[in-house]
Amino acid sequence: MPHVRGLRGRFLAAIAALCCFAGAQNVQARDLTDAESTMLNSAVEMYDKAMEGKDVPILVKAIPPRIIKQMAEHDKTSEDDIRKALGDLIGQTLEALPVHSFTLDMAKAEHGHVADGTPYLLIPTETVMTTGGEGKTLMRSATLAMLDGDLWYLVRGSDAQQVAALREAYPQYESVVFPDAIMELVKE
Repeated sequence: MPHVRGLRGRFLAAIAALCCFAGAQNVQARDLTDAESTMLNSAVEMYDKAMEGKDVPILVKAIPPRIIKQMAEHDKTSEDDIRKALGDLIGQTLEALPVHSFTLDMAKAEHGHVADGTPYLLIPTETVMTTGGEGKTLMRSATLAMLDGDLWYLVRGSDAQQVAALREAYPQYESVVFPDAIMELVKE
């Protein structure tokens, strides 16, 4: 009889695996709702204007909350202290590398979904900045637009540290592939 029990066990294991697979297939990727699309467009427009106007508080608000929380826990400090430090860093960076133009191209955004079906977008991003001396550099990269709850947050894909922090705080985005940033001199 051990042989029959072995077959029965394998049969039950196969049924369980099939049920798990079928359950996993029930997760439906979904399109953006009209409200999500409206909120995303507003968030992108606000971020775009904040980059052009060096509005550091708005840029800090675009950082996903779990990344802020994770950094605070790691540094054993408050989330407010992390926001202030990030604001200082962003402000210093914008002073050192003045931005002449910044564009998030929503028309060319790539739509994707994480494993639970939550939508995200990879938005082609172009930044023209002064990188030293009088010359200007164009950086082509992608910005991740992601939902946390019902709010949109933006993560620059050209910053390896930000991407690593994203993947640690939001493991569901581990499989998102960011295109390499491309830098080129602007000929005037």
